[in-house]
Amino acid sequence: MSKPRYRWWGYVRQVLYAYPEIKAQYDALHTVGATGGIVVPSRGERAPRVTENVALRELPAQEQREYDAVTHVIDATGGLATGDARLAVVEMVFFRRTHTLQGAAGVVGYSYEQARNFQGGFIIDVARFMGLF
Repeated sequence: MSKPRYRWWGYVRQVLYAYPEIKAQYDALHTVGATGGIVVPSRGERAPRVTENVALRELPAQEQREYDAVTHVIDATGGLATGDARLAVVEMVFFRRTHTLQGAAGVVGYSYEQARNFQGGFIIDVARFMGLF
């Protein structure tokens, strides 16, 4: 008999697949060029406040919520005893999309069932942080 899935399960999986793109957008919004966008104003004009404008730019609210949830769970998972293996499985399966779950399990040296538990726990932690249950 199969295990019942929650309605949010597929949504959180899609959030994990989209995380690298959202992270790239977030990083681009918060990056200041080497010169800081120096602009010399002409007479009577105010100088633009480039650094402040960069600090004020944000992702849309939903994408920011998703980014914060995944980033928080990545940080929390890194502190676990098996954190490196858990993050490696999630990265290979969701972020880089280079391995299946079974292939990722072989790379990190755990059984398929344990890798499935790592992945499932990560998905549940993201959903919990997002307040989905």
